[in-house]
Amino acid sequence: CSSLPLCQVFSLVFGYIWLYVLTPPSEDITQHYTLGVWSICISCIVEMCCEPVYLVSQAFLFVRLKVVLDTIQIVVRTFIFTPLIVYQPQSAVLAFSAAQVISACVYVIGYYVYFYVYIKRRNEKIALRKKDDDVPRTGKEEMEDDFPFESLTDFLPARIENQPPVNYRLANLTWSFFKQGVLKQVLTEGERYIMTLFSVLTFYEQGMYDVVNNLGSLAARFLFRPIEDAAYFYFSQMVRRDAPIQEQN
Repeated sequence: CSSLPLCQVFSLVFGYIWLYVLTPPSEDITQHYTLGVWSICISCIVEMCCEPVYLVSQAFLFVRLKVVLDTIQIVVRTFIFTPLIVYQPQSAVLAFSAAQVISACVYVIGYYVYFYVYIKRRNEKIALRKKDDDVPRTGKEEMEDDFPFESLTDFLPARIENQPPVNYRLANLTWSFFKQGVLKQVLTEGERYIMTLFSVLTFYEQGMYDVVNNLGSLAARFLFRPIEDAAYFYFSQMVRRDAPIQEQN
């Protein structure tokens, strides 16, 4: 329940740093730089709003949903950005900002609309099955029965009765994931932070570096990204987090 407030705080802090502490680009390179920074902050906050439903979709293996919504987000962003940059090339940052925020909103709305329809149909099917208990259930219907949410309000933060306000075991686990995330970010994006914080390259040189770096990593991404996703789904379902490694099957 603290993810969204923390995201808002970090977005404001880092947005301020990027605008008023680090060296901004000159006006002859880009315009609307301030709008671009705040659009990233806003899109981060918007996408954080769908974190509960995203985690549920991952836990219950809604693989197709993730693929479809990721594709829709990319398509929306591309179809907004491309015409704007073609007809207004001098407003590239403005086009990027609009595409980023709108695609993030579409992404979040897509998750909530899907689960609204899914829960509504699930409740209707359960009500019909209660009237006729003799009809055998399919595997899909059994999976729907195991789905614990009955409305979208169940995704909102709530106090669990007879439970402490802070689960220290989960807090330690969250802190462990946070440290892993920071380490991963430093290892994968460390050179970008060096270029940004110490201004070792101009913005033009940074752009050229990003183009070459992204093109060079396309092959590795196409090869290892499906393996990473498949491994995540497999181990997230097979590994028991509350058991030591010696007791795992």
